[in-house]
Amino acid sequence: MAAAIPISNCTAIFPCALNVWGMLRDDHAVVAQPWDGDFHCVDFASGDEAAPMSGECARLREDSRAFFPTLPNRRPNR
Repeated sequence: MAAAIPISNCTAIFPCALNVWGMLRDDHAVVAQPWDGDFHCVDFASGDEAAPMSGECARLREDSRAFFPTLPNRRPNR
């Protein structure tokens, strides 16, 4: 299994008004935007953008806490 990669459309050099954060590994990702209450799972292999938050997505959700202490909506990433 490959390492999880944090993804964002914003950086310290290139700040943006609309944060989109997530984690990517192999053929799954979890992503969140400011209006989302939590991360959403995406399964690229099946094309399911609303995949259940279990298995690989649940592991990515756990990994996200090391990189994103808060969600884009500024709530704690628990």
